[in-house]
Amino acid sequence: MAQTSEGNKVYTFGQGLTGQLGHGGELLKSVPCEITSEFSEQVVQVAASGHGSLFLTESNQIYYSGKLKAFDSKEVPAWRPKKLQKGAQLEGKKIHKIQAGSLFYAALV
Repeated sequence: MAQTSEGNKVYTFGQGLTGQLGHGGELLKSVPCEITSEFSEQVVQVAASGHGSLFLTESNQIYYSGKLKAFDSKEVPAWRPKKLQKGAQLEGKKIHKIQAGSLFYAALV
């Protein structure tokens, strides 16, 4: 996954078995492909794990693609970036940074 400083364009590439690339399917992309048009506003940060990707926008929204629960076989992946419901703990708080690990996601507020 890559993010450019020029216009905050987002490109993804690699193995997309669970939709984590945000291209709309289980695709292997060996060349970076832009997915910026999937967002209605600028993306300011990206974070990726083996099963999903997070995208933080300039208005403090978090989008994700792929799976949020790495080993939940019943979870339907988000094949294209989808807005995350942040919950009461994060509502109204400024998110400074997002992070993705192999089994977790984190937000610095």
